[in-house]
Amino acid sequence: MDSSAIFATLQSFRDFETLQHAAVGLHDKLRPVTMRQLQGHSLRVDAISKDLYPSDGPNFTPFSIYGDGNCLPRCCSLLAYGTEEHHLEMRVRIVIELAVNKAHYLSYPVARFCAQYSDQYHGEVLSDLAVERIYEAEIFDACRPGTYMGFWQMLAVSSVLQVSLWSVYPQYGGYTVRHHLHQIITPRTAPMEAGQPIVHGIMWTHTQGKHLPASQWSPNHFVVCLPTNYVQRQESKDVQQESSTMKLGDFVLVGISTDRNVTKYVAQISRLTEEGGWGVYLKAVGGGKWKFPGKMSEFFLPQCDILTVLQDYVMSQEGRTVLYKFEM
Repeated sequence: MDSSAIFATLQSFRDFETLQHAAVGLHDKLRPVTMRQLQGHSLRVDAISKDLYPSDGPNFTPFSIYGDGNCLPRCCSLLAYGTEEHHLEMRVRIVIELAVNKAHYLSYPVARFCAQYSDQYHGEVLSDLAVERIYEAEIFDACRPGTYMGFWQMLAVSSVLQVSLWSVYPQYGGYTVRHHLHQIITPRTAPMEAGQPIVHGIMWTHTQGKHLPASQWSPNHFVVCLPTNYVQRQESKDVQQESSTMKLGDFVLVGISTDRNVTKYVAQISRLTEEGGWGVYLKAVGGGKWKFPGKMSEFFLPQCDILTVLQDYVMSQEGRTVLYKFEM
């Protein structure tokens, strides 16, 4: 699929009717997405979203997605192909899905809600014609990279991938909209069978997490969510490989990032725990304000995190939240 050429074609249209007519022809030429097996060790836990993850949500873990305005297509690409790099293809598929099936998505009970919270809503009375105008403008605008995508597009992702997925919304802020946005979404043409497990999710989040007051909080980012036990099973397959890569006594460099500076620490692998994790000693080697009490402190990490990013350990000093990250 030449996503760039198709995307350029979609961008060339000047009205929704022309776009829709072209989308019908393109839709018939699209091959169905073939979902690939995700590898847990290639994912990085999103600590900010994990802190926002709702207690009534599925037993999923949120994973980081690059934030450049294409985060929803990137989630779609990661779920489909195991990489974010096909986000342009996914944006094309989402636009075509919504353009071709306009009547279906406007018939959703949440259509008026989607219109109300769209960037294309300008305060008008939400008549059927107004909702239709907002829908068309939103889909037309989505033909530009990095532009807004909301719940209509989330609904389309399920149909593009042909899988049921969780739309996960935090319990922090957005109490009115959460009723609509925290739910299971099923594909347009393949309703979920009874008892069928749901193993994919996309979470509404914010890049600043809970630094914003709940009264001012609204999502500005999407991340992928996968069942926690699934990720653990994937990680367990790599224990032997990881153990041969890192060994006791090995050193790595750690940086503590704040809005003022980065304090460097040396992390030494002190021991392998019975659970297959790592015991790690951290010692300050650079100047700066942020230091651990005492000369050495030991922390315990999940087995795979030692090779990627230490995101699960978060501490607060003087009201500031500090993330510890490995710089490999």
